[in-house]
Amino acid sequence: MFEWANTGGSMFTLFAPTDLAFETLIENDNIPDLEALVAMVNFEYHVVQGKVMVEDLEPGELDTMHPTATLTVAFPESGVTVNGQALGYAPIMAGNGLIYRMDAVLMPVTMTIGDVAAEAGLTHFVSALEAAGMIDVLNGTDQYTVFAPSNGAFDAAVTAFGEDDLAGVLARADLAEILKYHVVSGRMMADDLVVGDVMSEQGASIEVKMDAGEVLVNNREIFDADTKAANGVIHTLGEVMLPPSVSDVLGDSDRFTSLVTALMAANLTEMLGWGKKGGAMYTVFAPTNAAFDTLIDADDEIADMEALFAMPGLAEILKYHVVPGKVMAADLTDTE
Repeated sequence: MFEWANTGGSMFTLFAPTDLAFETLIENDNIPDLEALVAMVNFEYHVVQGKVMVEDLEPGELDTMHPTATLTVAFPESGVTVNGQALGYAPIMAGNGLIYRMDAVLMPVTMTIGDVAAEAGLTHFVSALEAAGMIDVLNGTDQYTVFAPSNGAFDAAVTAFGEDDLAGVLARADLAEILKYHVVSGRMMADDLVVGDVMSEQGASIEVKMDAGEVLVNNREIFDADTKAANGVIHTLGEVMLPPSVSDVLGDSDRFTSLVTALMAANLTEMLGWGKKGGAMYTVFAPTNAAFDTLIDADDEIADMEALFAMPGLAEILKYHVVPGKVMAADLTDTE
């Protein structure tokens, strides 16, 4: 491939393992011999199209001739690294490219997110994905960035969610929505995250901040970043994040202040929050402030808003606006 007759004028950059790198891998992985090693190493993963000088390298992913796997370039204080291996030698120039001498054989990640998470010890997260029917999605071919809660985060969620044990968390009706809030489409390494909002697969945004050079996700620190998978990357968090609940969304809008007050008066706020044991999904047909004003103006028996909130049947009226389950507008049909 690298001979002049076969390149078609193409240029290549080769990250070439030394003899010592091959010998070390054989010894550390108990590989029988060099022939067996050659059979298992994907040499396309060591080749990048084009002539890439050190000054051309940027932090992030570098496409290789491997069909799916990329190299990770970083710039720690010690110098440029590729997959954590230092580029400590000057490149060897060739007419149709250049060669970087590497002290390690570079191995592409072939496991998908679910398998990588299990190997990384995120067993509660994997169990949650299986319980929510999401494991196949994250073991597919689409690329995702996953902010995966640690096992300790799920243990803490037991109390936060009002459950008795981890089994209660995994059995929640809203588990899939909670997990989708930890998943973003596309692969974003920690260095790719920029200040602002990223959209989760759940539909609510996740806030990214920087604090003293550290990336914060919804004000939570990433304590184990850039765990690569064939179909994405995992960043581990110490807490389970929650998307805005129905109560949160209503409370953040100036259009529903009367409804929020009514829900509080009827002791229904907690029902529409995340603390309900077992979890639940709801669709709310939410009356606006103007709707409440119209009701008061049209009903002589309701003197004012205070009288409306004191109505004995208020809870039943409000529940009439709530439907179990998450019903999108496109799912509504002409029925009861």
